[in-house]
Amino acid sequence: MKPFSAELLQTLQSVPIGGIRTRPRILLGADEATAVRERARSTPGWMDAIVRRAEDARQDPRLFGPEPEIPYLMRSPLESLAAAAFVTEDEGFAAKTLEGIETWLSFPADEWVARPHRPMYCDHALLNVAAMVGIALDLCAPLWPDGAAASVRDRLQSYAIHRFIETWRKKEVHWASPDYHENWKIMCCGEAGTAALASAESVEDLREILTACLEGVLDVLDGVPDEGDWPEGANYWIETLGHGLRFGVGLRIATEGQVNLFRHPALQVTGDYFVHV
Repeated sequence: MKPFSAELLQTLQSVPIGGIRTRPRILLGADEATAVRERARSTPGWMDAIVRRAEDARQDPRLFGPEPEIPYLMRSPLESLAAAAFVTEDEGFAAKTLEGIETWLSFPADEWVARPHRPMYCDHALLNVAAMVGIALDLCAPLWPDGAAASVRDRLQSYAIHRFIETWRKKEVHWASPDYHENWKIMCCGEAGTAALASAESVEDLREILTACLEGVLDVLDGVPDEGDWPEGANYWIETLGHGLRFGVGLRIATEGQVNLFRHPALQVTGDYFVHV
């Protein structure tokens, strides 16, 4: 482990995790919400596009039809609804987001695992879904009925976060192994961290879980060479780095800036790699 990463992990052991008292707290902080909404309203065409995507999503039969598709394959409609609910502060979009989450939670947790990965207990697909639920929860909870957010938080803990930390402790699957340093690790750890921060009020052993998530993300970033090249190529840079970074945003908010993943040396140079490929 590189010195920066070891120091950041040590910092996480002692700093208060106070930023989890407000919402939103994942992709942006509570103090940024008004500015984001004002920008959406003032940018020509932006609000119309957000609302149009949400209107399409609320009628998507793959999520709201009689035979919904498994959650991993149906994340984009929920994302569109949650974004519209947040920006417009429309209770109808928020209610439809909650309905979509309840559809996902009507599936057994094993059905959140991608079909090709079964019978794996905890894969990146399950955690991709968990992170999307967490983001939707974070954006929409103030618009939901009393008790709805707590119910989603509690089930997210049992569906995904418990599975993540159990898998991480046992180190029996490839992505949790200390010898594995590739895309599944940053996806699984980043997405689990996002879900844990979004549902922190219901998460047991929160600091242990956040430490595991940060350790996994740092392990992958530590493998980036000094020139910033992504070892698995540009496609994996596009598809997987962001899962670690949005956890980094939420962790920075939760620790009020004291645990800042974005100071990692790899993140100072890897953007140049993508420009040149």
